[in-house]
Amino acid sequence: MDESEKQEEKEQTPDPTFVIESPYGPVSVDMKAYADAKMAANKLMPKQPRTNMFDSKMFTFLNAPKTQRDSRYWKGQLGALMKMHLDQYLTPEFTVSEEFSIEDGIIRPCMYDTIPLQGKQRARIMVIGTRFYESKADPQLRFILISSVDGDGDHRITIHVPVGHEMKNERYDFNNFINQLEDDFYENGPLNEAFFDLKYNFIQRDANIDALLAWDPKVKEMLWKDIITFQKAMPKLQKLGLANSRGVILAG
Repeated sequence: MDESEKQEEKEQTPDPTFVIESPYGPVSVDMKAYADAKMAANKLMPKQPRTNMFDSKMFTFLNAPKTQRDSRYWKGQLGALMKMHLDQYLTPEFTVSEEFSIEDGIIRPCMYDTIPLQGKQRARIMVIGTRFYESKADPQLRFILISSVDGDGDHRITIHVPVGHEMKNERYDFNNFINQLEDDFYENGPLNEAFFDLKYNFIQRDANIDALLAWDPKVKEMLWKDIITFQKAMPKLQKLGLANSRGVILAG
């Protein structure tokens, strides 16, 4: 590089220094030196630990430094019905002490929706949000439930329980809570004695249905085994890539 090129490069490079006039005479300020000094000073400052708002609230409520997490999802209408049944399943022994949703570090109200049931019935469910539950009989028995929706529209339920605490009573075992919830859903949930399609949308029941079909006890038992009970296995079969649909033809 010759002298002219060096001079041209020097002219194109911005000068970080400038001079100001003061009562004490001209003062030269070097902004690069100032920036370097500021960066060096910041490195010497102790770093403040970053706190997660949800974690802080969770550990305080559960009174525990660690939690055990369990989560499961269900597709479409089945997931919405599962969230509806969750409220009924917990109501006898648990109460909600707080519910909220956190978005961009800001606490907001939970998101609710109304879903159709058999006939003209409707039910309101929490679609997205967090609930702090505590036992009515023993307030120290606590857990946290998160209701969410995955990117593909599946409804998800996640629970957090404190590690090192006894999380079991006569009705609930929180080491196996979601399995218990599913079992109770198929035994006592909204699908019982209801008419619905393969996507769990309820169908209007014909008023003459009892007169048209002879509900023999063996037929009812077969339908329950081959249709209702089989539904519990459908999500697992789908994940394994196996056939996960079944139908029954009644003729006579």
